[in-house]
Amino acid sequence: MTEYDLPKRTQQPQDVVVDSEGMVWYAAFGEPILGKLDPKTGKITEYPVPVLKPGTVIGTLDLELDEDQNLWLAMTFQAGVAKFDRRTEKFQVFSLPPDLNGDYVVFAVM
Repeated sequence: MTEYDLPKRTQQPQDVVVDSEGMVWYAAFGEPILGKLDPKTGKITEYPVPVLKPGTVIGTLDLELDEDQNLWLAMTFQAGVAKFDRRTEKFQVFSLPPDLNGDYVVFAVM
């Protein structure tokens, strides 16, 4: 087993997936971060996840790959989900409709 140090010792990876190219992706529970680890070089790249509701919990609860190898993150108390396109390295964020989007809505992708 090989262990890798994350950029900050306080990070709390919640979910980890490996894409078809062998890159390791992780989502942080305590902060809005999507991280990518190249296991061949040990290089870590972090992408800030957009925040929909400043002042509420900002971490993520779930990380999944779709059939096109895009990453999807459930944005915990942000009441939304984010899609990360690996090719463009850009996020697209989808918020719940206003009638379902209360102050403490927990959202997870299953």
